Amino acid sequence: SFGLQRQLPYKAILDASYVGSQTVHVGMPYNMDYLSMSTFLAGQANSKILDTTVPNPFYGILPTTSTLGASANIAAKYLYYAYPMFTGVTMSTNPWGRYRYDGLQLRVQKHFSGNNARFGGLTTIFSYTFSKNFQATTRLNNWDLSETPVHELVSYDKPQYLSFSGVWDMPFGRKRAIASNVNRWVDGVIGGWTMNYIFTFNSGIPVAGINTLFSCSTYLTTDQTHDQWFNNTKSCYKGFPNSYYLRTMSDRFPWLRQMDNMTTNLSIVKTFQVTERWRFNLRGEAFNLMNHPLYGAPDTTYTDARFGMLPQGQQNFPRLVQIS
Repeated sequence: SFGLQRQLPYKAILDASYVGSQTVHVGMPYNMDYLSMSTFLAGQANSKILDTTVPNPFYGILPTTSTLGASANIAAKYLYYAYPMFTGVTMSTNPWGRYRYDGLQLRVQKHFSGNNARFGGLTTIFSYTFSKNFQATTRLNNWDLSETPVHELVSYDKPQYLSFSGVWDMPFGRKRAIASNVNRWVDGVIGGWTMNYIFTFNSGIPVAGINTLFSCSTYLTTDQTHDQWFNNTKSCYKGFPNSYYLRTMSDRFPWLRQMDNMTTNLSIVKTFQVTERWRFNLRGEAFNLMNHPLYGAPDTTYTDARFGMLPQGQQNFPRLVQIS
């Protein structure tokens, strides 16, 4: 990583940084105990070859609590596995995976200091991050070593993050820039006010890929709504004829994301100077001030009734106001 800092006009401070990282030799799962490609393709052409039940040679040998020892008959596909006495053998420590992160980070900070400053004592900070976070830690078909690892966004990728925050010690009342000569009773009303605020925005994370036969022109919709986050016309989607089809759809869409999240929090504090030693604070706080709802991921199971729709319940809290 590297960065630079520069003073802008009006004594604002700009920080700009590039942050990057790459992690290699990450463990990648590989299913060692599956069908050979030729057997898999034969099952695709005629699934009866693999789905037909045949006498179970392990019945009476393996424990009845195991998958292969529970019945006198089993699906023929299990006998074609590389290690037929197991239903799957996965090695997860193969050091083939990698992660990469690249990000531009900007931060601008401005101080208006001093009780007699025209705007009061004000500190405001603007931050922005633009980033990409990729991984290559899986194969679409984790038993097929001829596939290259899938280069795709991580499930938690949020390319844009913005925040605007600050503390404002208001310039009203005695010894302040505005109404500095009022008596103590007026000062008790207009003086001693402080406001804290923070606004944050971040992009949504990628939506999971839909592994079906898709016959329409696009997954996107021209009018994205709560009940149609993407093209959820069910006639566009069709299941595979059998389970012996290679997965070709990526784990997640790079161009379709969950909801962006915007949150505004605000607090206002009134300080009463009771005596030289004692002060009393009255605080009002509002969380999610704009009452912006955040819903989770859309349903991506095309046979579900709510396919392509966002959940009905929101993930975040509605507006919350409290006084203390």
